[in-house]
Amino acid sequence: MKLISVAILATAVVSQSFAVQYKWTWDGVTGPYSNNAGSIQSTGASYDTVTGEYEFEVKFTNAPNGQKPNGFWLATSDGPNPKGMSGQLTLFYFDASTSTPTLTAYGYNGLNNGTSWKDGAMASGNQTPDKIASSRTTSNFINSLSSSTSGGVRTMKFSVNGSLINAYNPINQESTPWEGVAFGNKIGVWFHALQGVRTTYGNDGFLTSFSYSREGYLDLTNQDTEVVPEPATMAVLGAGALALIRRRRAK
Repeated sequence: MKLISVAILATAVVSQSFAVQYKWTWDGVTGPYSNNAGSIQSTGASYDTVTGEYEFEVKFTNAPNGQKPNGFWLATSDGPNPKGMSGQLTLFYFDASTSTPTLTAYGYNGLNNGTSWKDGAMASGNQTPDKIASSRTTSNFINSLSSSTSGGVRTMKFSVNGSLINAYNPINQESTPWEGVAFGNKIGVWFHALQGVRTTYGNDGFLTSFSYSREGYLDLTNQDTEVVPEPATMAVLGAGALALIRRRRAK
């Protein structure tokens, strides 16, 4: 029994060093949401608690005007609706107005609009924006970034180094703690799909102008996520279980 107990303890301790991935997929019903800029066919996100990798993907068909979006902004939280959480979360701007998409990340100002790129806080007037990372200039920010259309479906997706974002020290923090992109058993989502995106960028890779002609949205609070153990974790747990079985047989 002592050997079995030691094996259980060792397995538990070792497994904690491996990643757990939290994954969220929209059920296509929960809202509120609007398909005004593009009909959302599917969307979802994932976050790896050890590597910090953060992924997001959305698929669209045409909006009522017969067009598809060419960009969006996005903030997620660990449960609450992100709106109002100033200086605590990341706001992503996905710009697919050209053949090569651009992704920029800012500290979200908490306002119910897409002004974080030029205004870093909820206070009146424009505060210094929290510029976190840009796919144009931040070398260790992007894992993958793409926008493609096939069979009438437009797919926009990205994977980023969330550890870089989570380590950021916000300059306009009005609520605590800084969460960056981290989420766990729950997720809150504030997402706006955009048509007619027009942008310009400075030498630092961040937005200097940002406009659009049409928008839709998806607002979610306290949505359940799925826990997906990484293969290495499962291998360790399997090895521990096998060791227990062998010891029991030996007895």
